[in-house]
Amino acid sequence: MVRKHSRRGRYSRNSSRQREIPVSLGEIYSVAIQGISKRGDGIAKIDGFPIFVPGGRIRDRVTIQIVKIARGYAVGRIVE
Repeated sequence: MVRKHSRRGRYSRNSSRQREIPVSLGEIYSVAIQGISKRGDGIAKIDGFPIFVPGGRIRDRVTIQIVKIARGYAVGRIVE
């Protein structure tokens, strides 16, 4: 028996696994920087959703404003 696979892949647009984005553009959040990206940006997470924070350092607690939201991540700038 031959199985047919969907071309859409694991996380297609119509997938029931697609999660809601837990942040909103322009909103302010208090986050902890948990890691550093390859580009040197801090990485925080809100409900498991990654937020890249330029200038953030590991273990810093910062207040950020969301300036960009993409399909699988967001970018925040430090406001304090």
